[in-house]
Amino acid sequence: MNLLLSNNEAARLAALHQYDILDTAPEQAFDDLGFLAAQTCATPIAVINLIDANRQWFKAKVGLDVEEVPVDIGFCPLCIQQRDILIIPDTLSDQRFATNTVVTSAPYVRFYAGVPLLTPEGHAIGTVCVVDRVPRKISHEQVESLKAISRLVIRQLELRRNLTQLASIKAEYQQAKQKLPWKEALLRSMTGVSPLAEQQVREQAVLVDIVTDAIIVRDLSSSRILLWNKSAENLYGWKAEETLGKKTDEIFSNEPLPQYWEIYKNVLKSGSWQGELQTITKSGKKIIVESRWTLVRDEHFQPKSILVVDTDITDKKQLEKQFLRNQRLESIGTLASGIAHDLNNVLSPILMSVPMLKASCDDERSRQVLTIVENNAKRGANLVKQVLSFARGTEGDWVKCSPSTGDAPKGAAFGDRVGCDYPKRDSHRGGEAGNACAELPCGSQSSIGWAYTSARTVLQLKELISEMTQIVEQTFPKSIVVKTEIQPSLLPFCGDSTQIHQVLINLCLNARDAMINGGTLQISAKNIFIDQNFAKMHLDAQVGSYIVLTVSDTGIGIPNELLDKIFEPFFTTKEFGKGTGLGLSTVMGIIKGHGGFMTVSSSVGKGTKFQVYLPAIKTAATQLTEDRKNIPTGHGEWILVVDDEPAIREITKVSLEKNNYKAMTASDGIEAVALYAQQKDKISAAIVDMMMPDMDGITTINTLHKMNPLLRIIAVSGLATSEQMLLDKASELIAFLPKPHTAQELLKTLHSVISRH
Repeated sequence: MNLLLSNNEAARLAALHQYDILDTAPEQAFDDLGFLAAQTCATPIAVINLIDANRQWFKAKVGLDVEEVPVDIGFCPLCIQQRDILIIPDTLSDQRFATNTVVTSAPYVRFYAGVPLLTPEGHAIGTVCVVDRVPRKISHEQVESLKAISRLVIRQLELRRNLTQLASIKAEYQQAKQKLPWKEALLRSMTGVSPLAEQQVREQAVLVDIVTDAIIVRDLSSSRILLWNKSAENLYGWKAEETLGKKTDEIFSNEPLPQYWEIYKNVLKSGSWQGELQTITKSGKKIIVESRWTLVRDEHFQPKSILVVDTDITDKKQLEKQFLRNQRLESIGTLASGIAHDLNNVLSPILMSVPMLKASCDDERSRQVLTIVENNAKRGANLVKQVLSFARGTEGDWVKCSPSTGDAPKGAAFGDRVGCDYPKRDSHRGGEAGNACAELPCGSQSSIGWAYTSARTVLQLKELISEMTQIVEQTFPKSIVVKTEIQPSLLPFCGDSTQIHQVLINLCLNARDAMINGGTLQISAKNIFIDQNFAKMHLDAQVGSYIVLTVSDTGIGIPNELLDKIFEPFFTTKEFGKGTGLGLSTVMGIIKGHGGFMTVSSSVGKGTKFQVYLPAIKTAATQLTEDRKNIPTGHGEWILVVDDEPAIREITKVSLEKNNYKAMTASDGIEAVALYAQQKDKISAAIVDMMMPDMDGITTINTLHKMNPLLRIIAVSGLATSEQMLLDKASELIAFLPKPHTAQELLKTLHSVISRH
């Protein structure tokens, strides 16, 4: 393959070389990202590839031994040429790729997916790619994960370059400190210095503001802040004029003082400290920073101040957390599947022999002992079933069928998954029982296909809820009131009634246990069409028709720090013997096995709400057409959209403008207030995110209402519930809308707010 790059090749190479990354030693940060790409896409090979003028050099690699390859082989050059993701499901099925060297010889590439590494200036300097030796497909979620990893690679490169620039600044400081150290010059400038010193301070300040890391200088004796660069303003939310001269504990009032005192002593002793710290911004947002502290000495080598460089790694830690959580769940699932057969072999003879022993036993005491044995064996068998439900999500058998003869397996229902034995993990929707299997993903018509048969049928959730309501009313304490709300035209779905019943009973039992002194258990179901707006806010969501099952209680609630753990198997907050910790993990496995997903929100002391989304049996296009008939549209009103996430600002603006509204956007509360002051007479309503840097949503809303008490406002949040909002509950001018939400939900809420008088 000839390398066909852009005409601006010189600029592309210059962009690559500015990072000074080629031929450097392996670095853990890049190795972790390469490993994450391989794990996310379940491929044996993953590479972070940087493309120079005549070679492809691998900064990180999984499953390969070579360090670099010529520039004219493989598919990465084609990926950066088109500046977009390149996916090749099967290289041998396309004559453009079948004769490539990497296909006909090691590593024998049959599948390729690559995402270009785009610099902030838009230059494609390399790729993040995953490779398999067998043909396969890649999901939308995996594609989005690869794109996210590519952005993290660029961010790591930018961080690396900025650290190099900072090292250069420190080198300049070492050269200049005998003349006039800039840090001491900054300190002197507070009481007055010569023009020459002031000029040097300005020059150094410009250099410090170039870097993207937060740079802070603390005076050693008084702990007052001497320097606060632009990146510190962006990261922590305080402007430099708000911090300079103040003590650090006035700004970082939530810092754990014992920990910081230990760091301080370590810096005095060894001259430096590096590690991760959890801190809080001005708006109350919790972040994680990689913090590096360095002791700065004066011209007499006496300790003078502490230089702190903080890098925001919150997103990176969240990605690592999500990856490790998924890895733990997969490991437990694999372990569960492996030992289930042996456990059942151990328990089966016990369960079969106990009734016979009880029948032949006349001693009442012995019978009681046998009953205990039987009950515990049953409990163990049930435990195995729950673990398997978590591991597989569904239960059934894989059976073979031949696409070449047109035979489908008996018992395979419409919608069953059909795929290819090679590789077995590929799957897609198949045909109706009795018809030929669907075309195999690998394109091989001579391969043996397989289908998954289970007890799935077309179900109405209304009937399952009705059955569950009867059980709850008959068995739960009378202090618990059960309420149901089911949409009359609720769509059907394809599923296993036994498993969905298990989902309902687990959620209801958790609700019961959370309402020790009684309360209200609310079970509801409604149709929802998930559009792109919603799907972009939730990783597991797909555009299309869903049924939303909501189970909420008014119980004790779940602390925020535990919400990420409740779906992990064997995690429980209940007393020993009162819970296995498998209920919610089983629910999650079943719902994922049905192609759905779950969300949870909770407020301590007020209750918890679980929402289960199940794909409905209805085409997305038909549902969208029907839904749009009832979507309220605007009449040219101007709406102010305030959100610090660019993607959400843009999708909200597009949704509004497509429905006869006009929209203007602001990236934070300060910008929103300034914009409203200029356009006050034009704006009819504002949509305000509650979690933003610089000025949070509550402050923004209060400020806007001081400027115009009649302004209609929609408060939007992905974290808190409406009960947690510190808003004026009596005001009819404020509505709450949880994230993620559909465009239809946004438009209906906006219409209801604007139409209020």
